[in-house]
Amino acid sequence: MQTRNRKQGKSKRQLLVGWSTQDITPDQPVNLMGQFHVRISQSVYDPITVTALAIEDHPKGDRVIMVSCDHSWLSDRVVKQVRAKIGSALPGFDPEDVIINTTHTHNAPALEDFWYPQLGPEVMSPADYREFFCEQAAKAAAKAWKDRKPAGLSWAFGNATVGHNRRLAYLDGTAEMYGQSDREDFAGPEGPEDPAVDMIFTWDQRRKLTGVVVNLACPSQTSEGAYCVTADFWHEARAEIRKRLGKNVFVLPLCGAAGDQSPHVLLHRRVEPAMRKRSGLTLRQQIGARIGAAVASAFPVARKDIRTDLPFRHAGAVLRLSRRAVTKAEYRLALGKYKKLADDRSLDGRPASDKAASTRVSEMGYEKHVIDRFERGNANKWETAEVHVCRIGDVALATNPCELFLEYGLRIKERSPAVQTLVVELTGPFRYYLPTPRAVAGGGYSAIIHDNRISPKGGRELVEKTLRMIKRIWE
Repeated sequence: MQTRNRKQGKSKRQLLVGWSTQDITPDQPVNLMGQFHVRISQSVYDPITVTALAIEDHPKGDRVIMVSCDHSWLSDRVVKQVRAKIGSALPGFDPEDVIINTTHTHNAPALEDFWYPQLGPEVMSPADYREFFCEQAAKAAAKAWKDRKPAGLSWAFGNATVGHNRRLAYLDGTAEMYGQSDREDFAGPEGPEDPAVDMIFTWDQRRKLTGVVVNLACPSQTSEGAYCVTADFWHEARAEIRKRLGKNVFVLPLCGAAGDQSPHVLLHRRVEPAMRKRSGLTLRQQIGARIGAAVASAFPVARKDIRTDLPFRHAGAVLRLSRRAVTKAEYRLALGKYKKLADDRSLDGRPASDKAASTRVSEMGYEKHVIDRFERGNANKWETAEVHVCRIGDVALATNPCELFLEYGLRIKERSPAVQTLVVELTGPFRYYLPTPRAVAGGGYSAIIHDNRISPKGGRELVEKTLRMIKRIWE
């Protein structure tokens, strides 16, 4: 309800916050997204969820609903479908004010057929799961909006070792994702790592904690090759946070700029597993405990500075960024690989779920993607990217739809006018990896033409345009 300040005759600013979560765990076997080969789930290790946080500056009107889900990535179609359902559930609410991101687990159901072969009726189809997912995501967003109440916010900062640069560089200038560090020509990690844990706490009018936003630069992929449905380390982190701060606390995980990051340890690769074995903890348990400890240690500090009257702004835009064009050499190489795969009949007759056979189908799609891009022509020099920025008091939040290499995220953070800046990747319609010039020169998966739609020049443009958007809402 809008209240009036009788003395001044003006509307009193009030921050409204609402939370909700929904289960998005499939009730039958699914094909898991995240590898080149088919992985039909054999079990549910832990539930996957979608969590929504609604914020409104009342009566000024700026608003946003942030929706985080335990998934790999979201296509244009999925984002449009979720927003359409939210628009139907919330008449008068602009669905473009919804930010949808993923934690990038590789153990959630495929939402699109992608390059995978068709599977039998015993496996839930991507189309059927997509309908279920979109319904649950929209339900979470609508409930969070309808449940918003007067609230307070506070920010905090901590550290936890979670992500590691997963591209190792060598003396000849090449690089390799998940390369070996014991090679004689090993030079070091290609890029930086960031242990920062950025947090936003939400409180009710009695100063009781209702939820926490946790932003860190690492995809949720400790179990990425497993044949089970799981939220990965975010399940452990949520459980740890709730054990320390309250069983009903909502947790909104936001994956930071982590296109070149991984929870897997590439350095100290002998001593780390040995210590883990001695501790009796799995990697995901260790990471969950570290995140929980970072949040719990920041909690007393955050509780000292709860604000109910603070500037809140939200702005979104579809940016034009320089596209990475397919060269003739890249086209010819892709064409040769595609023909070689197509002519290989040694795997014919194998079931669609066979690892080698399904990998062949995916690799053909991988090469065909490059071939089609070249044959359509490089006349269009631009790629679009949906970007959102928010100001929440002293805190800024900036999104992008890529697997953004960490270096770009650090540039945004360090040049932002905010005291604290959260960078969130994999929001909205997915736009592939966005590597640095050094990564493109080094080659390897994540930095070759197959994996990039936006060029490193476009990466610099993303940084500059995002910073301009932040500065505009700060004025």
